[in-house]
Formats: sequence, structure tokens, C-alpha cells
Amino acid sequence: MSFQALLNIQDAAFWSNTSVLLSIVLFSYVLEDGALIMAALLAATNYVSPLAAWFAAFFGIFTGDLAVYGIARLFRNPVKSWRKHIPMPSLYELIICRFTPGLRTVSYSWCGLSKMPVWRFTLIVFWSVGVDQVFSLVYYIGIRSENWLHYYAWFAVPIALMLFFWQRRSLIRKVSHEE
Repeated sequence: MSFQALLNIQDAAFWSNTSVLLSIVLFSYVLEDGALIMAALLAATNYVSPLAAWFAAFFGIFTGDLAVYGIARLFRNPVKSWRKHIPMPSLYELIICRFTPGLRTVSYSWCGLSKMPVWRFTLIVFWSVGVDQVFSLVYYIGIRSENWLHYYAWFAVPIALMLFFWQRRSLIRKVSHEE
């Protein structure tokens, strides 16, 4: 095998991994939970490294949340013309909205419109993403059942989704009982 052919093989592997990681990032802009589960399952089946898959999912979710905030912050002046005072959401409200499906975009837009400081919003989003918990759970289940996943991978996705939503519901109950 020539050196040039070896370089082409390495380039193909690099671009394959890069495209998979880029697809995780882009998919997280559309559906965060699905991208997170997809990243963990890809890592569990050794398509990409676990650290790279985790970072791609985290980066996509984190930058997507910051983008929603930034877009709302840009449109603050047109909204300010018909609404003079927009109250800033509390930390408790943001955590509840983070783990409640459908409220994330609205609450992060609210943060941008209320002119919440960027550093505060970034810290809240950074610590509330929860990527590590869900990724670790799905990855661990994937590693433990690697042979099973090889034959029945189509069935693992619904199970992973059910576990994810069960964890989310138990976290919401725990936070609501702390009131």
C-alpha cells in the first residue's frame, strides 16, 4: 500500500468522524434529547469516541440555548416599544423550564427580552444542561448490552427514550417537592 493511499484512508476516517460529530451538533439544534441519545448510542457502538460524542452533544445544546437567548436579546428593542417592563425570570423558573418540554425556547427568549446578564444566563444554562447524566446513563446501558445492541439496536432507542423521560419526570417531581 502506498503512502498516498494510506493518507486517503486516514482522511476518509477523519472526515467520517467529523461528519458524525457535526451531525450530532446540528441535530441538537433541532431536537436536543434525540441528539443526546444518538450521541450516546453512537459512542456505545464505537462509531465515535465517548468523549467526542459527549462534547458534540454538550456543545450543540449549549450553543443552541445561547443562540435563542442572543436572538431574543437582539429583538429586545422592537418588543420594548410595546412592552415597557419585562420582569427577569428567577433561577427556580429557569430550572423548571429547562426540564419541561416545550418551555425552553420561551423561557430563554424571556431571558433575552428581560435583558438578563449574559454571564448569569450562561452559568445557569451551563450547569443545567444535564448532558453528563443522560449521556452517561445511555452510554452505560449501551456498553453493558453491546452484543444485544448489535442485533436489536432498533429496540434500544425507545427504551433509552423511556428511561430519559422517566429521569426527567422524577427530577421535576423532586424540584417541585422542595418548594
